Amino acid sequence: MSFDDFRPGIYLHYKGGLYEADHLMRDANDVSRVGVHYIGLELSGANNGPRHLVRTWEDWNARIHEDGTVCENYRDEECLDAQGKVKRRFRYMGPFYESTMLDQ
Repeated sequence: MSFDDFRPGIYLHYKGGLYEADHLMRDANDVSRVGVHYIGLELSGANNGPRHLVRTWEDWNARIHEDGTVCENYRDEECLDAQGKVKRRFRYMGPFYESTMLDQ
């Protein structure tokens, strides 16, 4: 996935939480490092402290095995190392929050 494919909006984390991602960021000291800026939408059980989060572009787009480990060798949604299906760490849900997103 290229930077041009990034869409601001609501994303579903593979564990079920909803997040709003609004823009890409660059590391001021290393312009090759790009991250995604996002904030959790569900506050029940949230940690105290800052609400804004950043994750590297690579980590944001990672494919995850059912056990939560990162798949390094995949095509589409299938692990090529015979470990079954993988899913995106974050899946785009739409440009704004809708209550039906909690059902997915």
